Amino acid sequence: WYQRRVHGVDTGVRGTHAALKANYRGTITGSDDYNWYDKTRQATASPSDGNGHGTHTMGTIAGSEASGVGVAPASVWIAGKGCGPASCSTADLLGSGEFLACPTQADGRNPDCTKAPHVINNSWGGGQGDTWYQGVITSWLAAGIIPVFSAGNSGPNCGTANSPADNNNVISVAASDSADTLASFSSRGPAVAGSGIGRQKPEITAPGVAVRSSWNTGDAAYNSISGTSMAGPHVAGVVALMLNANPNLTYNQIYSTIISSADTSTLRQPTGALTCGGVAWNSFPNFHYGYGRINALKAVQRAVAFAQEN
Repeated sequence: WYQRRVHGVDTGVRGTHAALKANYRGTITGSDDYNWYDKTRQATASPSDGNGHGTHTMGTIAGSEASGVGVAPASVWIAGKGCGPASCSTADLLGSGEFLACPTQADGRNPDCTKAPHVINNSWGGGQGDTWYQGVITSWLAAGIIPVFSAGNSGPNCGTANSPADNNNVISVAASDSADTLASFSSRGPAVAGSGIGRQKPEITAPGVAVRSSWNTGDAAYNSISGTSMAGPHVAGVVALMLNANPNLTYNQIYSTIISSADTSTLRQPTGALTCGGVAWNSFPNFHYGYGRINALKAVQRAVAFAQEN
C-alpha cells in the first residue's frame, strides 16, 4: 500500500484521537516538524482542535479502518490550523496554505517541498466571486497538489456557490443525504461571473448529511453533523485512493475521472428551484449536483485503468 499524504486546512485536528493518531505523520516520524502548522492565538506545538470541525473532516478522509469512518484509512495526514475555534482569519488561512505547498520545521526553517501533501481538503469559505486565495491554489497545483473545496451552505437558492470553491481549477463539492437527495443547505451554481471564477459549480456531490466522524472532545469521541464541509472530505479521500492506485495521475486526469464516473440515475429531485442557470436539476452537468454523486469504486477503477494504459 503506497501511502498518500492528505491534509486539511481547518480548525486543527485532535492528534491523539484513536481514529487518527497512528497515521499522523508526526506520530510516524516522532516530530511535529513538517507535519503541523499553527500560528493562531491559541497555538499549540502538536495537533489540537478547539472546535471539532477539523477533527471531523480529517476523520472522514483518513480515519482508521477500525474506526469505520475514513474513506482512505491508510493515508498519512498532516494539518494546518487555518481556523480558530470560532472563525478563520486571512493570515491563518494564507499561512496554512503556504506551509502546505512546502512544509517547514515548526520554527519555519528548512523548507522541504518533498513533504507536501498530495491532496488538500478545504471545508471553509464565504462570499462569492472572490479570488483572494487563487495564489495559494496556483502554488498547490504547481506542486502537483489536488485542491478540494466545499461548495458552501448557502442553498437552496440558485447562484449561491461560495468562494474559494467557485474559483477555477478546484474541485467544488455539494452535499447529498443517504437517499441521494441534494441537501437543502447545499450551495447551488452557477458561480458569480468574474475573472478566475468557474461557472460550472459545483462539480461533484458527496455525502454531507448526518455524517459520523471523529470529534475533538475525547480520544474515542464521535459526532454526526451536516454540511458541505462533510462532503468535501469524502472527495478528498477518494482522490487519495485514486493516487494510491496510480501515483502519476495529474489534476486534469483526476478531475475528468471523478466527473465521468459519477452516478446520476439514483439522484432525487431537490428542494428549491428545479432549474438553475437555465439547466434542469436532472440534466447533467447541472448547477445542483454538478456532474453527479461521486462513485469511489468507479473512480479508483478508472485510475487503475490509466496506470495500465501507460
